[in-house]
This record gives sequence, C-alpha cells and structure tokens, in this order.
Amino acid sequence: MTIVPAGGVFSLIEAAEGEEPTAQKQIATMNFTTVTNNLPNAAITFVNSPVDLVTRDAASNPLLTRYVDGLIVFAQGLEGDLAGRNAGSGTFEAADVVQVRRFVAGLDTPVLTHNEFQRADSAPASVGGDGFLSATDVVQTRRYVAGLDPSRSAGGPGAANSGPIAPPEALREAGSREIRIGSSNASTGSRVIVPIEMRSNGDEMAVSFVLRYDAAKLGNAIVELADPSSGAMLTANVDEPGVIRVLNRLRQRVVRRQREGSDG
Repeated sequence: MTIVPAGGVFSLIEAAEGEEPTAQKQIATMNFTTVTNNLPNAAITFVNSPVDLVTRDAASNPLLTRYVDGLIVFAQGLEGDLAGRNAGSGTFEAADVVQVRRFVAGLDTPVLTHNEFQRADSAPASVGGDGFLSATDVVQTRRYVAGLDPSRSAGGPGAANSGPIAPPEALREAGSREIRIGSSNASTGSRVIVPIEMRSNGDEMAVSFVLRYDAAKLGNAIVELADPSSGAMLTANVDEPGVIRVLNRLRQRVVRRQREGSDG
C-alpha cells in the first residue's frame, strides 16, 4: 500500500490487454477505531469532492458505475430489549416478547440503522445469538422479561446469516457495475473492519473515489488491499480526519516486447 500526501490528485492512463471475468469481490478493506458513544451508527459515504468518483477501462475511458454507501451499526442496549423499536426502551417488559414474536413471524423487519436484529437474536444466550430469528429467541426473551436470566449487553451476530447465493454474473443484466461499502457491526471502543466490494463487468482497470465518515465516531483509519496477492496496486490518503481518498489499480499493465530482429 502507498500513502500519498493530503491534497494529491489521482490520475491513471495505462494500457492493458484482455479483460477479466465478471465477478463480485472485495477490492479493499478499511479498518477503524470506534470511539465510545451511545449513538446507533456511523455512515461512510461516497463523495465527488475533491476527487471525482470514477471507474476507468484500460484506455482510460470512464465506465458507468453505481456507488452504494455503507453503515457501521454499533452494539448498543440489552439483548431482548425491543419494545419501542429501534434502540429499545432500556428495560424489559411484555412488549419485548410481543415484538420478537413479530420478527420471528415475519410481520416486522428489524431496522438496519440500529442493532435491532442483534438484540432480537438472543439465543443461545451464551454467545448472544446464532444469526437466525426463531422460536428459541422468543423463549430467551421471555426469560429476560421474567428475570429468570440476568440481562446481557447486546452482542453476537449483527445481521442475519447469508441467504441464497446470488445468481452468476452472466445472468445479471448488463451495466450492473457497482462499488459498495459493506455494512458492518461493531462494539464502541474497539476496531472494526469494513469491506469495499466491487461487482465488476470485467473491463475495469482502475477506480478512484473519496469517502467521508464522522471523525467523532471513527478514527485511525487504515486502508488495505483485500487480497495482497491479486496484483492490484492501492494508493490511499487517510491524513485528513473524516476523509479517505483511494486509487485502486485493479490490474497490472501487460507489455509485450518484440524480440530484436524478429518480424511482425
């Protein structure tokens, strides 16, 4: 990884041969220290200043790309405390059991801006949940409400376990190129890793973008290649609190040299 001084301008004009197969992959990771707070989340957003969001092919032509912001959701509150939605009420009551039943039955969906899923997924209690909402979570919430088990700070999986695998890229419609900040869950006062993912069409040579985050909630940013062996080259500027500038050359240039004295 290369760290460049603040205010640097990124540019890339290189030629490469061939295209890579379409794929969805992590192209980089961001690592932050989370600042102790009582807030529900911290947003990480793509911005067009001071460097434009751009994806380029081997001839340096801009490529149509969709950019999707991300969210770090903090582990706040108590396992099983769901009444009032979002952050919960801070106490246990019968309404907590009613709400977890509604989640399990699919009548309501946990909000993504708070750690509502994490608090609803309370069983097994020893690990703070298993990544699924089921009848066991209703039973565990009842035990918290009845005082049969001591209360526990929210923990365990921050989101449901992965569902069915997405269809192959070849089956998706053309023009679906996308760069996305993966949403993550974290305890305040700890470090958190946030992936930067790309759904590619195979003709991308380089991407550059600027991200903004709340420096009152996150700090000590580190940006690294997701796969150091990929042959990509990452340049990142993290000097300015709250701002990350990234240039990622996704593929190395391929140069063919003609042997001396050979024809064609």
